[in-house]
Amino acid sequence: MAPISKIDSTQNAIEIFTMALLSFFGTSFGVAGIHVVQKNSYLKGLVKHYLLLDLIALTMASFGHLIWGLPCCLWNLNELLPFVNRLVGNIVYASMTMGYNARLFLGINRLLAIAFEGKYFKMFESTRLLQYAIMISYPLVVLALLFLPSCGVTFTPNGINHFGFQAECGVRWLILILVSSFKATNWGFASYFFMPLIVIFDSFVFFLMRRRYRNFQKEQKHQANQTKARDLRREYKLALQMGTNAVAMLCAISSKFAKVLLVDAFSYWFASTAFLLLTCLLSNISYALLLRDSTSKKTEKKTISIGANS
Repeated sequence: MAPISKIDSTQNAIEIFTMALLSFFGTSFGVAGIHVVQKNSYLKGLVKHYLLLDLIALTMASFGHLIWGLPCCLWNLNELLPFVNRLVGNIVYASMTMGYNARLFLGINRLLAIAFEGKYFKMFESTRLLQYAIMISYPLVVLALLFLPSCGVTFTPNGINHFGFQAECGVRWLILILVSSFKATNWGFASYFFMPLIVIFDSFVFFLMRRRYRNFQKEQKHQANQTKARDLRREYKLALQMGTNAVAMLCAISSKFAKVLLVDAFSYWFASTAFLLLTCLLSNISYALLLRDSTSKKTEKKTISIGANS
């Protein structure tokens, strides 16, 4: 819970302005990223679905603060419309969990496609139904728990300015086990599971793909295979995006440790809500810019989601 202190009007105004700015650009780049990934001609199947789910989760975090958090700060709508406050809070909070398993599965998918000569890639691909079941059921379970009596998520303005659990929730710790992986406002057990694994997988994918691309450039310096070079550039751009996610995740982990040392409400808000919106913006920008497909529709479409790389 954020430290309680007397409301400073100047600090509160800075928080509102910062939240409005970050949530607006986070939402805008999120929508742009969804469009880019959806229209991308070489992302197919599971890989595309991983990316879309993660983008929806990131965009909903920004969108929720923009369309509800900001009005609550300006007009205290949380007091005028308490049911809507809880409804929006629950939906935003649960939707953010869609990205947890999507990012983890994406990291495993790309690592197995690149490493071990693709030996275990098909085995992981064969579990696609189980993966879909996990990615769909996880946020639905969280959403159901949040609608239990006194267990909703609400937005609190006036110097606090963030979404949080109701303190009297009887299954609060169960929810914290499932949530708080990307949202840097609580110490949830999900943090200890998802965050390190995602950083490890994404980092491995980035460095392995980077080494592969550089080796290819050296080998084909004079006789470049244009088709293979194009496909490798595409895969390298995806790996670079995953590397950006790893950096954003490291920032979120740092903010969790930083909050232990923070005693004033403004610093706590900056390390929680502002950092959440900032990391969402960073990831959404990387999606929108790095995964743009410049290939013409007439060009033969390639995929990196079927089969391992040779």
